[in-house]
Amino acid sequence: MTDEPQRAIIEEEDLWSWIDSDEQEPGEPAIEPTAVTAVMVVHDAAEWLPRQLLSLARLTPRPGRLIPVDTGSADNSSLLLSRAAAEGVLDAVLTLGPDITFGEAVNRALEGTRPDWIWLLHDDSAPRPDTLGRLLDGARQTDIVVPKLLEPKRRNYPETLSEVGIAMTRSGQSVSLVERGDIDQDQTEPRDVLGASTAGMLVRGETWRELDGIAPEVERHRDGVDLGWRANAIGYRVMTWPQAALTHRRAGHTGERPHERHPHEDDRLAALRVAGSRGATTFGLALASLGRTLGFLLAKSPAHAGAELRAFGRYLRSGQETRALRKRLPREDLTPAELVPGRFVPARQAIDRLGAGIMERYRDFADSGTSIDELTGDEFAGGQRSARVFNPTMVLVVVFALASIAAGRTLFSGDPVSGGGLLLPPGSLAAAWQAYLTG
Repeated sequence: MTDEPQRAIIEEEDLWSWIDSDEQEPGEPAIEPTAVTAVMVVHDAAEWLPRQLLSLARLTPRPGRLIPVDTGSADNSSLLLSRAAAEGVLDAVLTLGPDITFGEAVNRALEGTRPDWIWLLHDDSAPRPDTLGRLLDGARQTDIVVPKLLEPKRRNYPETLSEVGIAMTRSGQSVSLVERGDIDQDQTEPRDVLGASTAGMLVRGETWRELDGIAPEVERHRDGVDLGWRANAIGYRVMTWPQAALTHRRAGHTGERPHERHPHEDDRLAALRVAGSRGATTFGLALASLGRTLGFLLAKSPAHAGAELRAFGRYLRSGQETRALRKRLPREDLTPAELVPGRFVPARQAIDRLGAGIMERYRDFADSGTSIDELTGDEFAGGQRSARVFNPTMVLVVVFALASIAAGRTLFSGDPVSGGGLLLPPGSLAAAWQAYLTG
């Protein structure tokens, strides 16, 4: 009789044993950190490089080798790297010219070596101390591991999501897989993706060598998406691993890093080449660029509109780069169809964000307050509520509509609309457009 209750307790404990166990791919051995070669590309990063180097010094575990590549920095980034190498944070410092691409810099750092795993780092992507260890846990299940990228933390604010993998339509439109700016609550799960930023990406060495690394035809921001897409096309697996996190400053996108061109120009040019190499027609890309240009103008961003047009012009003049990128693709594309979003997905996401913003503003205006009992789930909080017969917001809208009809009744009678408070109309379309831009 005494054995039955004890057996029941043991069985109950076994039912909940999965909580404390880490799910690992059966039969896959653990990957040693010494098998990893980390390459960090640096360019004019003196403002945030000290914090980046401090994050690398705190890594536990550390990679087998950590090599920074300084691509012709005009500030004192090279001095900071030399000091870090002298202190043992870095293994060596490689200095190259300013015109070299990210992929070429990584290839130069890896010359003469065949590492089992390659960890790509930006100079503005600070890893957490356990980032590499967690990435290696995910590497047991896939060929390319994508970490979670977070926005720089603001004082007294929680950390927010920046990116956990990214997709791209065949027309070159980016599709985020998370709601950028959402509070990070570990709500994302590992999943297969098309590609991602190269910031913090961990790539199996065999996969890197078969793909011939990052394509130099894809400039800056879309190189990780192209790399992941080519890996999927061959049959390799690209997987997010949100347990590993880096804080990504995105200095190139925000304009903190000095550059002679608008950041959107290189980004859009890379997207056009990736789309063109995968079958998108020049006519279709031209219509898409024209529509985006009009959208930027309506959003009062002539700088982005000009960058959009310049990117398309450079795309037309560089057909050889697109053809070279197309030659890197296999004859049979094995990319899972569910990883490539449809052409209308970006528009649907934009409409959803717009609707969510409108509803949030309406909720802030309409809500009169929430009691602590309601927040704690007391079903008797506030007593019985009755629905309001008249919605104040709708009443206000109706009053404004009636007032507008009454004020504009002379528009249909032929009489001129006049008043001492009306401004004179612009003399030309150009003057009207300039008045619109200046607000």
